[in-house]
Amino acid sequence: MSSSRFPDYPLEEIQVVEEPQTIKAIFDPLRGLLLELLLERAASVQELAAAVGRPKSSVAHHVKVLHEAGVMKVVRTRPVRGREEAFYGRTARLFTVGGTRLSPAGVTPGSFETASWDAAAGVR
Repeated sequence: MSSSRFPDYPLEEIQVVEEPQTIKAIFDPLRGLLLELLLERAASVQELAAAVGRPKSSVAHHVKVLHEAGVMKVVRTRPVRGREEAFYGRTARLFTVGGTRLSPAGVTPGSFETASWDAAAGVR
């Protein structure tokens, strides 16, 4: 664990990601921005939506994808108007892609290449 005072919740220094679903989730531009915003402190979906200027429902979807991919977690909750508001944080300060390889031209693409192509297609 880091001894830095940022972020305001504990997290691992490095997390190796290997699953194509996780790699695809991280490489989405909006999801990458959401993860970047969580480097200093945990935030609720409402706070993240306000920070990126997107509808809360859209941000909630992307938070769910990141949570299911294992790179975002609920770090605390608080009661708000009869329900629990979740505050999300990263699972690690740095994500590295491991266990994948870029294949030479003419060879079947690896999972990293496939995930990056899928992510790029979603941005267009």
